[in-house]
Amino acid sequence: MKSLLLKKKNIILKILEVEDYSKKYLDWLDDKKVNKYLETRFRSNKKPDIIKFIKSNNQSKDSNLFGVFVDKVSINNHIGNIKIGPINFNHNYAYVSYFIGEKKYWGKGYASVAVNLITSYAFNKLKLNKCLAGVYSSNKGSIKVLKKNGYVNEGVLKNQLLSGRKYEDEYVFSCFKRNFKEL
Repeated sequence: MKSLLLKKKNIILKILEVEDYSKKYLDWLDDKKVNKYLETRFRSNKKPDIIKFIKSNNQSKDSNLFGVFVDKVSINNHIGNIKIGPINFNHNYAYVSYFIGEKKYWGKGYASVAVNLITSYAFNKLKLNKCLAGVYSSNKGSIKVLKKNGYVNEGVLKNQLLSGRKYEDEYVFSCFKRNFKEL
């Protein structure tokens, strides 16, 4: 797999490689605050699981997993991940999912720039028409990130997601190429 870099401001998205694995990455997945809205919270996470996840995304024809880096590409500057996929090339749409694992970068616009970069990539390089993102109704930060990038709440799946011991709604946000806002 060739390396692909997307850059804006001081954010760099790079296709995640096995060499990008770190103990810090593993710690993010086990941190209750970081994984509150991540599906990885439902299983134990070990180094071989993360390596397998990275490899499977690198071999996928319909998904791209990027690491989110600040200032330069190095393990020390890896602050989270963003994925586009699965991509439906027949209907020209894809799902976007992301997280910032380094809590000191929360609420400072890094996720917004990462989503902007991946959405621009989807529309301009992959020639997609629509991007989608599912979000927990209580995840106010992620909702703000999506809205800032021109995503709108297209639907609600009632009591879809287990949050603690109760269910909550899943909002389905979408952005069409014509509504996308470059930051």
